[in-house]
Amino acid sequence: MRMGGINKGRLKLCGKDFVKILYDEFSQLGDVHIVGREEDFPEYPTLRDYIENSGPVGGILSALKFSSTQKVLIVPCDSPLFSKEHALYLLDNIDGYEISAFFTEKPTPIPGIYRKNLFDDLRKFFKNGGRSISRFVLSRRSIFIHPRSWISVKGVNTPQEYSEILKLKGC
Repeated sequence: MRMGGINKGRLKLCGKDFVKILYDEFSQLGDVHIVGREEDFPEYPTLRDYIENSGPVGGILSALKFSSTQKVLIVPCDSPLFSKEHALYLLDNIDGYEISAFFTEKPTPIPGIYRKNLFDDLRKFFKNGGRSISRFVLSRRSIFIHPRSWISVKGVNTPQEYSEILKLKGC
């Protein structure tokens, strides 16, 4: 069972919204924008999906389009254990590649570092019917790194996974 359409960014971990945890963590590295509806996250700088109702592709397109840097960190709102140390680890490994991401049980394209110049190719991929970000990432010069901690990379997609993360953190 999935999360039933709830806003996963507003799930709480030890009293703090997932999005607040991530915003605070990554603000230390530079500008942070939440891709989503402004009305859902009024206290944060937000970007709308570049293409509405396009899933992760729309969010990644927005981040690439509006980023002021050439290497863009993409972190889903449902990964509250992902840290700046993980991001720096990805960043340390992107030289010679377009995308640096993790390999858990399979290639995990988000979270990841994406080069800004992928915007046009990702937009074309979507316009040609591509919906799977994994498929796009596998078609590019990507490096997949085994994470030091698997749970820190994994998103919360089910009530069971949410319970597990709460238990892990002692909340």
